[in-house]
Amino acid sequence: MSTLQATTGTTSCSSMTWLLVGDIREMLHDRLDRDAIRWLRPVLDALIASMCEREASGDSSGFFEEVLDPCPELTPRVEEIQGEQTQLCARLKELRARLELRQGVTRLVRELQTDLAEWVQMMSENARHERELLQSVWYTEIGGEG
Repeated sequence: MSTLQATTGTTSCSSMTWLLVGDIREMLHDRLDRDAIRWLRPVLDALIASMCEREASGDSSGFFEEVLDPCPELTPRVEEIQGEQTQLCARLKELRARLELRQGVTRLVRELQTDLAEWVQMMSENARHERELLQSVWYTEIGGEG
C-alpha cells in the first residue's frame, strides 16, 4: 500500500478531535465565563477520549509505521511528533483536572483562557509538523517512482 493511499482517511487526529478543538477556539473567542466552563468539561472529556486514549492504546503507531516503511530516515521526526502528541495529551488532562479544583471563577477563567490558547497553538503546530512529514514522504515516493 502506498503512503498516499494509507494517509487518505488515516490521520493521527480524527475529525472529531478537530471539531472539538474548534469548539474550544470558539469558546476562547467568545471569552470564558461560568457557563462556558460548564460546557468546557464535556468538550475536554471528549477530547481526552478521542486523542489521548487512542494514543495510549498505540493505535497511532500503525499510522507512523506506514510513514517509516518507505522512509526509515524519518524516525527522529516521527518520534518528535509522537512526543508532542504525548505532551498534548498530558497537558489536556492537567487542564481538565484544574476544572475540578475549587478556586475562584475569575482566577480559573484567566488561567484557562491563557493555557487553553497555548494548548490549541501547540495542537496546531503538531498538526503542521505531521502534515510536513507526510508531504516529505509523499514527495519522496513520487520522486522515487519517476
